[in-house]
Amino acid sequence: MVTWSERFHRGRWFLASATVCAACSTQTTVDQSLTAEDIEVIRELNLAYPAAWLANDPEAVMATLTDDAVLIPALGTDPVSGAEAIREFFWPPDAPTSTVPHFEMNPEEISGAGDIAYVWGTMSLSFSMDDEGESQLYSTAGNYLMVMRRDESAGWKIARYIWNHPPWELSQSTAAS
Repeated sequence: MVTWSERFHRGRWFLASATVCAACSTQTTVDQSLTAEDIEVIRELNLAYPAAWLANDPEAVMATLTDDAVLIPALGTDPVSGAEAIREFFWPPDAPTSTVPHFEMNPEEISGAGDIAYVWGTMSLSFSMDDEGESQLYSTAGNYLMVMRRDESAGWKIARYIWNHPPWELSQSTAAS
Protein backbone atom coordinates (compact mmCIF):
# COMPACT_ATOMS: atom_id res chain seq x y z
CA MET A 1 0.00 0.00 0.00
CA VAL A 2 1.26 3.44 -0.91
CA THR A 3 1.44 5.82 2.03
CA TRP A 4 0.30 9.43 1.96
CA SER A 5 3.92 10.56 2.19
CA GLU A 6 4.89 8.45 -0.82
CA ARG A 7 1.93 9.82 -2.80
CA PHE A 8 2.86 13.36 -1.79
CA HIS A 9 6.46 12.95 -2.90
CA ARG A 10 5.44 11.20 -6.13
CA GLY A 11 3.00 14.04 -6.82
CA ARG A 12 5.69 16.65 -6.20
CA TRP A 13 8.09 14.73 -8.44
CA PHE A 14 5.43 14.43 -11.18
CA LEU A 15 4.58 18.14 -11.04
CA ALA A 16 8.24 19.14 -11.11
CA SER A 17 8.92 16.75 -14.02
CA ALA A 18 5.88 17.98 -15.94
CA THR A 19 6.98 21.58 -15.46
CA VAL A 20 10.50 20.81 -16.68
CA CYS A 21 9.15 18.86 -19.67
CA ALA A 22 6.77 21.66 -20.56
CA ALA A 23 9.59 24.19 -20.30
CA CYS A 24 11.90 22.03 -22.42
CA SER A 25 9.28 21.48 -25.09
CA THR A 26 8.81 25.18 -25.87
CA GLN A 27 10.69 26.47 -28.89
CA THR A 28 12.94 29.40 -28.16
CA THR A 29 12.41 30.95 -31.61
CA VAL A 30 8.61 31.09 -31.38
CA ASP A 31 6.63 32.94 -28.69
CA GLN A 32 4.21 30.35 -27.33
CA SER A 33 2.89 32.27 -24.37
CA LEU A 34 -0.85 32.52 -23.87
CA THR A 35 -2.66 35.34 -25.60
CA ALA A 36 -5.05 37.67 -23.79
CA GLU A 37 -7.86 35.79 -25.60
CA ASP A 38 -6.53 32.43 -24.33
CA ILE A 39 -6.44 33.76 -20.77
CA GLU A 40 -10.02 35.05 -21.04
CA VAL A 41 -11.30 31.73 -22.43
CA ILE A 42 -9.47 29.85 -19.65
CA ARG A 43 -10.92 32.24 -17.04
CA GLU A 44 -14.40 31.53 -18.47
CA LEU A 45 -13.75 27.78 -18.31
CA ASN A 46 -12.71 28.19 -14.68
CA LEU A 47 -16.15 29.78 -14.09
CA ALA A 48 -18.05 27.29 -16.28
CA TYR A 49 -16.96 24.27 -14.24
CA PRO A 50 -18.55 25.32 -10.92
CA ALA A 51 -21.51 26.87 -12.79
CA ALA A 52 -22.26 23.46 -14.31
CA TRP A 53 -22.29 21.94 -10.81
CA LEU A 54 -24.55 24.71 -9.51
CA ALA A 55 -26.94 24.01 -12.39
CA ASN A 56 -26.94 20.31 -11.41
CA ASP A 57 -26.01 19.49 -15.01
CA PRO A 58 -23.71 16.45 -15.38
CA GLU A 59 -23.45 16.92 -19.17
CA ALA A 60 -22.27 20.51 -18.71
CA VAL A 61 -19.71 19.34 -16.13
CA MET A 62 -18.42 16.68 -18.53
CA ALA A 63 -18.31 19.21 -21.40
CA THR A 64 -15.63 21.15 -19.50
CA LEU A 65 -13.34 18.07 -19.39
CA THR A 66 -11.24 16.34 -22.03
CA ASP A 67 -12.26 12.75 -22.81
CA ASP A 68 -9.03 11.54 -21.18
CA ALA A 69 -9.22 13.87 -18.17
CA VAL A 70 -7.75 12.74 -14.85
CA LEU A 71 -9.10 13.81 -11.47
CA ILE A 72 -6.80 13.67 -8.48
CA PRO A 73 -9.20 14.07 -5.54
CA ALA A 74 -8.45 15.16 -2.00
CA LEU A 75 -8.05 12.99 1.06
CA GLY A 76 -5.98 10.25 -0.57
CA THR A 77 -8.63 9.07 -2.98
CA ASP A 78 -7.11 7.27 -5.97
CA PRO A 79 -6.89 9.18 -9.26
CA VAL A 80 -9.89 8.85 -11.57
CA SER A 81 -9.03 8.58 -15.26
CA GLY A 82 -11.27 8.99 -18.30
CA ALA A 83 -14.83 10.14 -18.91
CA GLU A 84 -16.54 6.89 -17.91
CA ALA A 85 -14.66 6.61 -14.61
CA ILE A 86 -15.32 10.29 -13.86
CA ARG A 87 -19.06 9.83 -14.38
CA GLU A 88 -18.99 6.82 -12.04
CA PHE A 89 -17.01 8.81 -9.45
CA PHE A 90 -19.24 11.90 -9.46
CA TRP A 91 -22.62 10.27 -10.15
CA PRO A 92 -22.55 6.65 -8.96
CA PRO A 93 -25.69 4.63 -9.60
CA ASP A 94 -27.99 4.22 -6.60
CA ALA A 95 -26.36 7.16 -4.80
CA PRO A 96 -28.56 9.47 -2.75
CA THR A 97 -29.84 12.56 -4.54
CA SER A 98 -27.36 15.39 -4.21
CA THR A 99 -27.22 19.03 -5.22
CA VAL A 100 -24.54 21.70 -5.08
CA PRO A 101 -25.92 24.97 -3.64
CA HIS A 102 -22.50 26.65 -3.40
CA PHE A 103 -19.31 26.22 -5.44
CA GLU A 104 -16.85 29.04 -5.89
CA MET A 105 -13.43 28.86 -7.51
CA ASN A 106 -11.14 31.86 -7.12
CA PRO A 107 -8.13 31.71 -9.45
CA GLU A 108 -4.85 33.07 -8.11
CA GLU A 109 -2.84 32.47 -11.29
CA ILE A 110 -3.51 31.62 -14.92
CA SER A 111 -0.49 30.80 -17.02
CA GLY A 112 0.86 28.44 -19.63
CA ALA A 113 2.39 28.22 -23.07
CA GLY A 114 1.32 26.82 -26.40
CA ASP A 115 -1.52 24.32 -25.98
CA ILE A 116 -1.10 23.78 -22.20
CA ALA A 117 -2.27 26.12 -19.46
CA TYR A 118 -2.88 25.93 -15.74
CA VAL A 119 -5.02 27.68 -13.19
CA TRP A 120 -4.56 27.41 -9.46
CA GLY A 121 -6.47 29.03 -6.67
CA THR A 122 -8.80 28.54 -3.76
CA MET A 123 -12.27 27.05 -3.72
CA SER A 124 -15.23 26.59 -1.44
CA LEU A 125 -17.96 24.05 -1.93
CA SER A 126 -21.16 22.86 -0.28
CA PHE A 127 -23.37 20.00 -1.34
CA SER A 128 -26.50 18.45 0.07
CA MET A 129 -27.46 14.79 0.11
CA ASP A 130 -31.07 13.73 0.47
CA ASP A 131 -31.48 10.15 1.64
CA GLU A 132 -34.54 8.49 3.17
CA GLY A 133 -36.21 11.73 4.24
CA GLU A 134 -33.11 13.36 5.70
CA SER A 135 -31.14 16.17 4.11
CA GLN A 136 -27.52 16.76 5.06
CA LEU A 137 -25.44 19.75 3.96
CA TYR A 138 -21.67 19.32 3.79
CA SER A 139 -19.17 22.15 3.27
CA THR A 140 -15.45 22.54 2.79
CA ALA A 141 -12.84 24.87 1.34
CA GLY A 142 -9.40 24.24 -0.07
CA ASN A 143 -7.09 24.65 -3.04
CA TYR A 144 -7.16 23.46 -6.63
CA LEU A 145 -4.97 23.13 -9.69
CA MET A 146 -6.39 22.61 -13.16
CA VAL A 147 -4.23 21.80 -16.15
CA MET A 148 -6.00 22.73 -19.35
CA ARG A 149 -5.30 21.64 -22.88
CA ARG A 150 -6.23 23.38 -26.10
CA ASP A 151 -8.06 21.26 -28.64
CA GLU A 152 -8.34 23.06 -31.97
CA SER A 153 -11.86 21.69 -32.53
CA ALA A 154 -13.17 22.06 -28.97
CA GLY A 155 -11.20 24.98 -27.53
CA TRP A 156 -9.73 24.79 -24.03
CA LYS A 157 -10.80 21.97 -21.71
CA ILE A 158 -9.71 20.65 -18.30
CA ALA A 159 -7.27 17.76 -18.74
CA ARG A 160 -6.13 17.34 -15.13
CA TYR A 161 -7.86 18.53 -11.98
CA ILE A 162 -6.30 18.28 -8.53
CA TRP A 163 -7.97 19.54 -5.37
CA ASN A 164 -7.40 19.35 -1.65
CA HIS A 165 -9.41 20.24 1.39
CA PRO A 166 -9.84 19.12 4.97
CA PRO A 167 -12.49 16.48 5.71
CA TRP A 168 -16.06 17.53 4.94
CA GLU A 169 -17.92 19.32 7.71
CA LEU A 170 -21.58 18.50 8.30
CA SER A 171 -23.10 21.99 8.21
CA GLN A 172 -26.73 21.06 8.72
CA SER A 173 -28.94 18.02 8.99
CA THR A 174 -32.69 18.23 8.74
CA ALA A 175 -35.62 15.93 8.19
CA ALA A 176 -37.12 16.48 4.77
CA SER A 177 -40.79 17.48 4.80
